[in-house]
Amino acid sequence: MKKFKTNEDRLNNLKKRSQLIKESFHATFNKIKRIDEGFDSNTSGKFFNYILQGHEADENTAYEVAQGLDWQEIEATEGSFPYLQYIDTVNGVGIYHNYGSDDYYFTDESGVEENKWGGEDYSDGGYDPHDNPDLQGQEDFYDQMNQNESNEEEDSHY
Repeated sequence: MKKFKTNEDRLNNLKKRSQLIKESFHATFNKIKRIDEGFDSNTSGKFFNYILQGHEADENTAYEVAQGLDWQEIEATEGSFPYLQYIDTVNGVGIYHNYGSDDYYFTDESGVEENKWGGEDYSDGGYDPHDNPDLQGQEDFYDQMNQNESNEEEDSHY
């Protein structure tokens, strides 16, 4: 069990941990929400004229394609397709799995702000870490945790 010098240190540690849990919950919730939305009857958007099909059509390959292709050279047109499940957005390219044909479709998301907390922008309920001025980031938290552990080790030698 971790020992703290004061009750205030313990309280601050609990607050930081609860904030990280809250962030993780929001991220997971919004990801599930986006997946559920992907099961709507039709998904509309600006689709690239590139579909990953056949034996290469798996999620790992879809990520590699999204990251590796020069999408500026591939034509994109407005379209609407059924049976698409949203997977992720990578470098401005949306990845969708067609669960009807087991293919992967790619959309041009370059005009949409990416949000690592699960939405296209923060207005859809995605957690915006900038809304919480008390949270300076996970790195600060882990730095503080490591510093506390180092201080405890030094204190235990006396």
